[in-house]
Amino acid sequence: LTAPGAGWRLANNADQGPGPDALRDALASRRVLADGRSRGAGRIEWGVAPDAVATGLDDSRHAQAYRLRIEPGRVQLSGNGPAGLFHGFQTLIQLIESGGRAGELPCGTIVDWPERELRIVHWDTKHHQDRLATLRRYLDELARIKVNTVCFEIEDKFAYPSHPVIGAPGAFTPDELAALVRYGLERHIQIVPNLQAPAHMCYVLKHSEFAHLRCDGSNYQICMDEPEARRLIFDLYDDLVRATPGVDYFHVSTDEVYYAGICEKFRRPYNPVNRSLTWVEFVRAAHAHLSRHGRRMIVWAEYPLLPEHVALLPPGIIDGVAGNEGYLAPEAERGIRQLIYASMQGVEPLLPRYFPYTDGAGAAKPGRLREAAEQYLRGRATRGRPIGAFAAAWDDAGLHNETFWPGWASMAQYAWCNQAVTVEQTVADFMDLFYGTAAGGMAGAWRDLHDGAVFYERTWQRVPSRARTPGYGEWDEKRPLPRMDRTLDPPPLPEPGSLRLAPAFRNACAGLLE
Repeated sequence: LTAPGAGWRLANNADQGPGPDALRDALASRRVLADGRSRGAGRIEWGVAPDAVATGLDDSRHAQAYRLRIEPGRVQLSGNGPAGLFHGFQTLIQLIESGGRAGELPCGTIVDWPERELRIVHWDTKHHQDRLATLRRYLDELARIKVNTVCFEIEDKFAYPSHPVIGAPGAFTPDELAALVRYGLERHIQIVPNLQAPAHMCYVLKHSEFAHLRCDGSNYQICMDEPEARRLIFDLYDDLVRATPGVDYFHVSTDEVYYAGICEKFRRPYNPVNRSLTWVEFVRAAHAHLSRHGRRMIVWAEYPLLPEHVALLPPGIIDGVAGNEGYLAPEAERGIRQLIYASMQGVEPLLPRYFPYTDGAGAAKPGRLREAAEQYLRGRATRGRPIGAFAAAWDDAGLHNETFWPGWASMAQYAWCNQAVTVEQTVADFMDLFYGTAAGGMAGAWRDLHDGAVFYERTWQRVPSRARTPGYGEWDEKRPLPRMDRTLDPPPLPEPGSLRLAPAFRNACAGLLE
């Protein structure tokens, strides 16, 4: 250990920015930050040196590499680029925070760079809108775990200048979004817009102004081959591009476009081939439009795309789900990279099922964190040419974003260091980093909350709904679908006179009561 005694002195004391500022805060919290003129203090030096680390890489990972050398009374931090230097600051701060008394540090050298170029977390805003101050705090925390991309699924939480009616009350203005993007870029995090289209567009199609563009009369999907519909979607692209300067990517979604070409106005027979071709034509048009803005496009490549039509896709796009085996070979020929996708949320109403649990049928389940690790370490990461990892956090069930941190951190860990780090170690490290080493027992607290949430979800009875119309259809075809409601029969009241209680509730809920 190196403990300078008189304190640490920052040799680059004039440098400002999130990295040096966070370093000063960490040293000040240990009360070991010395005056810049102090003699005998340990020195911390840093700078950018393009070849500080020989990575042998020819992509953005090279600029994300850093070297951290710690010796008695001296710390030297060098980054191949500004991003690498920033990541090095995060590692140094973590060491200081875990160093115990007097800011002691372990002597040695760390040479480090990420396994994947993109380490993406997902902010979904379909059913909620966070305060800007909260999102800035999220960016600070994401920087600490070396996330470098946020996929911001913004929908109607943005005030679109081209179509103001779409923005919800209180939606982020272009200036507010641009300021948030700048805050992220200062921390080497790109905030990438994700616009749900041409499906999941009820946030647009619910308005009377756009009702005539509804696909088959449903506000779920727009008539994606109609020129007016494409102009509308591309107007929204343009608004978001202008509000996110300095960002390299755009996620056009294409999520769950189940009914491509089902409209009565469609000019070709509705069949699997034409569904796939309609999807491809939209992707090609979106790519041509965004290319004029210099944005690289991310899509969800999935149904209704047929493997034989992958060769028609624009080269260089990114497939957000490395899952369909039939796509991988033609994607490689087209120069299409993939993202390793893992969802941290499903139907859970309170907390993602991160940890092992037993389902309602008594079957043992590994939990989402272990599933993600196995998918990433021993599954999808070995197929295709993944450029990064995507930690999805859908808010359909109303989960608060604070519940997604263990999932975000775990996927960031696997994307930075694709080694066989155990799930237990990853969780323990996250708890120390997020809550501080002085806050003991946080992994157990999360596990208790998790078990309570699983129990809560299992207590509900599911019955056919009598209050709502049938669903529109399933992914493979349009057909009426029964809807299910969640309910819970209350315990019976005592019978008048005898005060006898019928045992029906006790019998039906015996397992839950136990």
